[in-house]
Amino acid sequence: MESNKSGSISLVNRFRIATKLRVLLTVLILIIIITNGINFLNTNNIFNGLKAQLYDELFIGEGLLLNADRDFYQAKVAVFKAMKMENSQEAEKLLADYKENLQQTKDRVMSVEEIFNNNKDAYQSLQSDDGNTVFDHCRTDQSAGTECSH
Repeated sequence: MESNKSGSISLVNRFRIATKLRVLLTVLILIIIITNGINFLNTNNIFNGLKAQLYDELFIGEGLLLNADRDFYQAKVAVFKAMKMENSQEAEKLLADYKENLQQTKDRVMSVEEIFNNNKDAYQSLQSDDGNTVFDHCRTDQSAGTECSH
């Protein structure tokens, strides 16, 4: 066995080029696997965040508004039926139904408002075709005399 001029054999020089390339390729593959794993975890976190926002907030809010619309319609029907009733007991029951449905409508709309207000910054960037945000429309409704609090 020959020694180099400094008297020691370099560890890197002992290996063949094929072995050096295999080690380099293995290191590169490990880096790619680790990078993909990190990217997968980040993508999963982003997905869960979007799912929470889209489902837990917007979808539930949409369902609440649909139920509020149904409750308001039922309240309106109860009032019209009560106005046609000659029997005061039946009319009283219909008016009680009206009040209950009206309260349910208000509760559901307030729940949707709470969802919007909890993430006001996220919804502030969403604009309709006229360039107004949900909150701009709310301010417009207030100036027209309808109630819409922040």
